[in-house]
Amino acid sequence: CARPRELADPDEDDHYDALGDLGVAAGLADDLDARACGISDANMNGQGKVDEAWRFVAPATGEYKIAALSDTNIDLVVYVLALGDDGTCGACLGFTDSGGAGDIDERVVALAAGDAVVIVVDGKTTTHAGAYLVDVYACGDACE
Repeated sequence: CARPRELADPDEDDHYDALGDLGVAAGLADDLDARACGISDANMNGQGKVDEAWRFVAPATGEYKIAALSDTNIDLVVYVLALGDDGTCGACLGFTDSGGAGDIDERVVALAAGDAVVIVVDGKTTTHAGAYLVDVYACGDACE
């Protein structure tokens, strides 16, 4: 959690998004896994697979939908961890493994204004590698 990439809203559409890549060329390591969320099964938690971490700071209090859309070559596990002031990972705020390769993994979390979280996008298997899009936006009345 000490080196997450920053999610931004460069086009000012209230979607904080970025493209990521869990491919070998990305030079990523296995720094985190979803054992922090109570998932001990290595086939489910991203343990031993490369991962990428994204930092998001809630601009206002409310619910936020966190979504990751992968290409057809990769199955993702996505989990959200509280980020401490000292840059350490804190409590698990939730995880999702809602589909297979090429599916959208989504999770809704409630955050207070200024809350910082780390969104971890993890490969589910060592053979699944490729590009994905991570997107965070305030739900308003739209989240279920």
